[in-house]
Amino acid sequence: MENSNDNQRNGGKMIDGIMASQYREEMSEADLNKIIGKAFSGLKRKQRHVLKKRFGLNNGEIKTLQEIGDSYGVTRERIRQIEKAAIKRLAKEVNYKHFSPISYMVVHELENAGGIMSEETLIKKLLQNKYDEINANALRLIFEVHPELYYVKECDHKNPSWCLEDCEEKVVLELLKDVKAYLQSEKDVKHIDHIYDYVVDRHGVDKNLLESVLDLSKSVMLIENDKYGLYEWTFINPKNIRDKIYYILKKNSKPMHFLELTESIENEDFIHQKKITHQAVHNELIADDRYVLIGKGIYALKEWGYKPGTVVDVIVDVLKKKGPLTREEIIDAVAKSRMVKKNTIVINLHNKEYFERTADGMYRIKEK
Repeated sequence: MENSNDNQRNGGKMIDGIMASQYREEMSEADLNKIIGKAFSGLKRKQRHVLKKRFGLNNGEIKTLQEIGDSYGVTRERIRQIEKAAIKRLAKEVNYKHFSPISYMVVHELENAGGIMSEETLIKKLLQNKYDEINANALRLIFEVHPELYYVKECDHKNPSWCLEDCEEKVVLELLKDVKAYLQSEKDVKHIDHIYDYVVDRHGVDKNLLESVLDLSKSVMLIENDKYGLYEWTFINPKNIRDKIYYILKKNSKPMHFLELTESIENEDFIHQKKITHQAVHNELIADDRYVLIGKGIYALKEWGYKPGTVVDVIVDVLKKKGPLTREEIIDAVAKSRMVKKNTIVINLHNKEYFERTADGMYRIKEK
């Protein structure tokens, strides 16, 4: 049976869910420009102008303190003082009625994420289909003045983020370091469940926090279906054409024609993406011994068990391993490693320089 504490917790979650749904609906209908405008009504004229330029609220372009100072004929320090006073004044407005949907949803999203989230992800979650640069900048201003939010600066290991007071940056960095070391030792992509099993005893974190930390990492990237790897791995984050070919073949798990490979590379959302040609892809396939030609323009990965060579080479290899075979047996064996027409195999089998037919109708390698 559930006790009263369980009932209170479940009831609290239900109420929180209802409030979140209500505020999310209000957020979707909210006009951030109007909300910011109402909040700005309590500021002095110069304070409004400075914040609009500092946060890119006019056209999305963010100005530096020096640029704004030059436009007013004052020092950058004076602009910093005006900005600080304006933000302090706005902080008092965060929990007022016109700010409440945004204020609540920001905290709600961060709590669900374990207390921290990359700035980019947090903004996209809040804006959803209303995302544009000006709305994103308006949210950045609201984050800045929100008394419960703390900015976590970008560094070599992580992207800029926002967190709640009880989320320690030191814990985040240690978690990132451990996850990276784990993936480096495994040398392959891992599902979030495997990563969680590795870190839970070491750090005592919940899965929501782990997913959020992985999202803000500069070292770890989400591949697909909750699987993660390292940005430094060329087989998941390829930079050149050769590695992109390898990535596409591994992803599709089947041989592909070089024209199809070119199209797939162009359609893939690679971080390092440049315009490529069919000829460039074909040249790389020919030059790299990781790839084996198994049909007319069709290539497979050598690691799948394919061996380089002509159809004649394949027939020779089959007969060396199995001895004399019937025509149909040879055709079936060759078809397992080459995507060529039956007639192509038959024509090559009739090459008298390499093969001969026995009295009982079998084929064998010609003795020299």
